[in-house]
Amino acid sequence: MTLNLTPTRRGVLKGAAASAAILATPGLLTAQGNAKFLRKSMTDPNAASDMDSYRRAVAVMWTLPPDHPHNWFRMAMTHLLDCPHGNWWFFVWHRGYLGYFEQVIRLYSKDDGFALPYWDWSADSFVANSMFSGGQFPDNALDPTSQHFPADWATFDAAYQNAVSDYWNTLNAAQLHQEQLRGNPNFNAFYSDLQSNFTTPRQAGRSKTPTAPNLTGNAEQAVQPQVIMAGLQPVPFTTVSGSNPQTGFNSPESANHHMGVGSAIIEGFPHNQVHNNLGGPQGGWMPSLLSSVDPIFFLHHCNVDRLWDVWTRKQIANGDSAEPTPQEQVKFYPEEFLFFHDADGNPVLSTTTAKDYMGMARWDYAYTDGAGSGIVPKSAGNMLVASAKAAGDGVFSENAVAKAGLDVSPEFVKTIEGDRGAERHIAHISFQPPEDLTNARFNFYLSPKGKAPDTSPRSPEFAGSFEFFGMGKGHPHPHTITLDISDVLDRMEAADLLTAGAAVDVSVVAVQGDGVPRNKSAAGIQGTLNSVSIETI
Repeated sequence: MTLNLTPTRRGVLKGAAASAAILATPGLLTAQGNAKFLRKSMTDPNAASDMDSYRRAVAVMWTLPPDHPHNWFRMAMTHLLDCPHGNWWFFVWHRGYLGYFEQVIRLYSKDDGFALPYWDWSADSFVANSMFSGGQFPDNALDPTSQHFPADWATFDAAYQNAVSDYWNTLNAAQLHQEQLRGNPNFNAFYSDLQSNFTTPRQAGRSKTPTAPNLTGNAEQAVQPQVIMAGLQPVPFTTVSGSNPQTGFNSPESANHHMGVGSAIIEGFPHNQVHNNLGGPQGGWMPSLLSSVDPIFFLHHCNVDRLWDVWTRKQIANGDSAEPTPQEQVKFYPEEFLFFHDADGNPVLSTTTAKDYMGMARWDYAYTDGAGSGIVPKSAGNMLVASAKAAGDGVFSENAVAKAGLDVSPEFVKTIEGDRGAERHIAHISFQPPEDLTNARFNFYLSPKGKAPDTSPRSPEFAGSFEFFGMGKGHPHPHTITLDISDVLDRMEAADLLTAGAAVDVSVVAVQGDGVPRNKSAAGIQGTLNSVSIETI
């Protein structure tokens, strides 16, 4: 099925060159002014004392009894119990999680000035040596393969099962309702989920090593500056999918924070891909919902939070709102997060809604400049330039490609020809994922209509690769990803494959990832491509 790419929402696009969008702005640290705590890049020499404090605190937290809410594993278990992914509460929940965590680290490091460092993967696309054991730190508490961490499931189970069961029995009706929404109707279901997310043996805790620390493959591509710029470019807070899509900074709206429905660029690509790349054939903590057992989790999410601050400052500088629309606020702000503990070890009872965690002022921190810190040029509006429904070839698998065909209008070609300004071309791709998401990867391609896409490695038609994070099973509803396709469109235009009046196919194929081998069903990895739309922002 092909549809004309005639714009239905139009705006004048303007801005500086794409490379200018990632330049740092000296002295611009926070929208809140001078903050008490300054979060720095983990590789900044000025962050060395913070890294030392972090190391000390983690080592102490592992020695706390299993029933203590600040025990290292118990802190990590909060993520398994309540974290949102694939919806518009992703950023705000993790800001609260990091805020309380940072205060706990100050307590156990005895460093009242501690500020959580961030891992700026766009500038440092490797796991820093300070995160590994050896040399000055022979048994580094920041290395999940070190002796601080449980040797295997049996060791953990013997030490923790009673304490975790006792904690479950303290949950109130509201918390139990949240767990039911999450698919945990009782303790046995939750504990089974915990075991399925547990990494064993200890040596498999992280795939990167001191001799091979670099991000690779899709993760290396996902942290490139142009991807970060595309993620920071949108003006709306919320991504909207459907027949009239809108690219926002945040992922799409869902019914509750346990339901994954789609992924905006920052969450779906640098966030997901970095998580998954730190695992491997044996597992690893970071690809699982127990990812916060690996101390690098908090540095990774600190950078995600930093990018939210960059986007917020961009919005303020351009005179735009950094919040949901008034219509969205009545659904977004009241959502409750009920599993945080404060620095005194007490359950957080008085500030439990998304609205409570929107700002940074309550935590009194700011960020030093990192990749993406420059103010992204403002576009005056979004332009929907294409939409299509997948035709009869909508089923894809490891052996079959599904396509949606789109005609190319003159207006669309004009946004690609010549030197690119600030505009980016974004595809909203809705697909029904398979039930079993273990080690599944979804590759997307653009090609001239009717031509089988080139799915070879380093194909010029490759538009991007998506992986779910922390999900072993899919949801019984479509998932919509927001994918920057600017580079592949440029390659097509340069090769004279993208001309007005022509047509292109957007294709998807499922492949095996690099992680734990799947227990494949007879059908393998199979799903359905539902719809595709393309927007210029």
